[in-house]
Order: sequence, then C-alpha cells, then structure tokens
Amino acid sequence: QQKLGVETIIHYTTRDRNLIAIHSDLVGGHVLGVRNILCLRGDPPALGGHTDVVAVWDVGSVQLIRILKMLNDGVDWTGKSVGPSASFFIGGSANPNTDETKAELNLMRRKAEAGAHFFMTQVIYDPDRLERFLERTTKFKLPIIVGILPILSQRQAEFLHHRAPGITLPEDALERLRRAGEDGVAAEGLAIARDILAVAKAKAAGVYIVPSFGRYEPLVELVAEAKR
Repeated sequence: QQKLGVETIIHYTTRDRNLIAIHSDLVGGHVLGVRNILCLRGDPPALGGHTDVVAVWDVGSVQLIRILKMLNDGVDWTGKSVGPSASFFIGGSANPNTDETKAELNLMRRKAEAGAHFFMTQVIYDPDRLERFLERTTKFKLPIIVGILPILSQRQAEFLHHRAPGITLPEDALERLRRAGEDGVAAEGLAIARDILAVAKAKAAGVYIVPSFGRYEPLVELVAEAKR
C-alpha cells in the first residue's frame, strides 16, 4: 500500500486471538493506515496439520464486523469511548459454492446488519452457480467482489476440489481439465477463470485474482481483461 499506492484489504481471522488482542490489532492497524478489513472466522488449525494447537475464537466473523462498526462509531466493544471515530471499510466473506444456500444467505444478512460494507466470495469455478448466487444477493445492496484462482495443474484441481474448505469444482470443469492433459491444463484453467470473470463483470462489483504458488505471470492477461 505504501510502496505502490494501491489500497490493500487485510484478511483478518478471529481464530488465534482473544478479544483484547483483536482490539489491539485493529486500533494499531488503523494508526498504521489500515482501513479495509475482510472479517473471517478462520479454519480449524487441524486442517493445516496443527493438531496440537487450540483455536481461540473468542468471537466470530459477525462479531468482528460489529466490533469494527463500533470503532467507526468511536467506541470499543464494551461501549466505552475510544476517542476519534475510526474509518474502517468492513468486508464480510461469502461462499457461493455451498449447497446450503439459505443458511449462507442468512449469514450474509447477519453480516450486513452488523455493519459490513462489502462482501468477498470464496473462489469459484462454476459460472452458472455464481450467476444464480449474485442474483439472489442483490437484496443486500452491497458490492460483491468475486474470487478467481486460475488452476495451473491437474493436481491443484484435485486438491482444491477434495481438500480445500469451501471450494468445489463442478464436474464439467474437472472434465475440461482432464481432457486438456498436463500440457494444456494451465490454458484450460485460464479459460475457466475467464468464464467466471465474464459473469463477475456483468453482475458483480469486481474481482480479486489469486496467484497460484506465487506465480504472477499467468495472471497478467487476466488482470488486463478484468480492467477493460
């Protein structure tokens, strides 16, 4: 943010800190110029192989949104004045991949009511599902930013589909990648990403594009298309 002059969005999870530590992080971040925060609950430590670690989860994502809203109103989570009001731009996560659509929409409603200003989705590979999701979420009247993670290998596709929390690939996308073979899978992965981008450009407020394994080169054309 300081070097490039581009605003950043901090992805903040409540998993590893108690409420006092969270408050300290938020106030300190605001002093350092952090304004945009995506509020996340965080995955269980065991999913990352840390079976001996206990999660804290003093609060969840909805409560974190509410805490940020209170700081914007000039008070902490107890209602005590903290001086000048903060100016956080508060984000909530959304998962268009879930089959539990009613529950997901209810969670989004709670986040909106708690004070969210925008939503960012989990990465998705099904353009039809994304289109239905975006149509059903217009009632929140909040901008939605769609996640895009281009697939570069068959192994990555299988990992995301079977092991990544909250991510599924539709069978037709998996079949397209299999047919492409290892030599063509990266190109097909970008083609699938373009399908998602087309829906997002028509119906969402924007996209965020995630590089795989720190490889930014394959994304240059996709970023250019997103900006057009």
